[in-house]
Amino acid sequence: MIFPSTLSIISATFPADERPRAFGIWAAIFGLGVGIGPLIGGFLLRFFSWESVFYVNLPVAAIAIIGGARFISESRDDQAPRPDVPGVLLSITGLVALVYGIITAGELGWTAPTVLLSFAVAAVLITAFGVWEARSPNAMLPMRFFRNPSFTVANLVLVLMTFSLFALGFFLSQYFQSVLGFDPLLAGAASLPVAITLVIGGVNSSRIAARFGTKLTIAAGSLLVSAALAYYAVLLTPTTPYALIFIGQVAFAAGISLMVSPATNSVMQSIPVRKAGIGSAMNDTTRQLGGALGIAILGSVLNGVYRASVASTVAALPETVPEAAREAILRSIQGAHVVASQIPEAFASVTQTILNAANEGFVAGARQGMAVGAAVVFLAFVATVVFLPATIQRTTE
Repeated sequence: MIFPSTLSIISATFPADERPRAFGIWAAIFGLGVGIGPLIGGFLLRFFSWESVFYVNLPVAAIAIIGGARFISESRDDQAPRPDVPGVLLSITGLVALVYGIITAGELGWTAPTVLLSFAVAAVLITAFGVWEARSPNAMLPMRFFRNPSFTVANLVLVLMTFSLFALGFFLSQYFQSVLGFDPLLAGAASLPVAITLVIGGVNSSRIAARFGTKLTIAAGSLLVSAALAYYAVLLTPTTPYALIFIGQVAFAAGISLMVSPATNSVMQSIPVRKAGIGSAMNDTTRQLGGALGIAILGSVLNGVYRASVASTVAALPETVPEAAREAILRSIQGAHVVASQIPEAFASVTQTILNAANEGFVAGARQGMAVGAAVVFLAFVATVVFLPATIQRTTE
């Protein structure tokens, strides 16, 4: 409820010539949160109990409530339509079925009956959603907006961008802690270059877009993100020095910062200010959808490669190893490390075999996932170059 409101309030508050800079600052603050969250979380986990990661949000919420009541002006649509209940239900159930199918495919395989049924249900529900929205007088997402390439292509870019953003965080956070052995605080600190670069890039992205144009800026950012993920797909090993990882983090975050603000500005400027809430909600939905699909799809890729990689090691373990332990090793690198930690010191060779297989299997899966992510973001580059207008087109009432 908060995220869609932020962009619509910005659109209603700032004149058109100031909105790109405001969106850039918005994106920079978002990037700051990406870095501060893991760092503060790691600090709390080192010095306090895990429950503290929830308590710390209470003062943040209090500041938001008081500050919002004091400083945020009202931006109500006097002609707001009635809630689109069927559209809400169809979109939620359709996306849940889609994401569930993708996640389940990582364990059961892409041709498993449960997976195919989930995809079939998702296809029916999402198609029904599109048909309903095209015909409903109170559609929460008017289909006519998608005839505007400045709206459609920019939203597609945001989906693919968030796909890659969540993918990198999903892989590297586990890589830092489970493969390199960083504690949560050190892992949070290791993620700071991404946040710092996002802040710097976000603040300056509007100036870059103003000089080189929205189309060229987004295309350059997409290409840079794709190159960074391809760099990881080739470079990453269980012993990669952090200095090399740092280079990829900076390049990746710089590319993201060149995409977020200009694409957001294209979405919000392409529709009437009175409909800013719809544009903002669509912007937020695309990011959430991209994140969900990024973790689901790339997590499935990682899981599939990991299980195939460690299967031979698990099969060769002594018969005294319980079935539950074998399944834990196959399920995740974290499970493998837990099993390894419980093996007596007299069987140190077995422990090391499990750890090596798990680390190498995880890295193999992560590299495969990074390669998929690089290909996906390259599609954003192609879509931008081919379909995104050089000048933002505006949809009339």
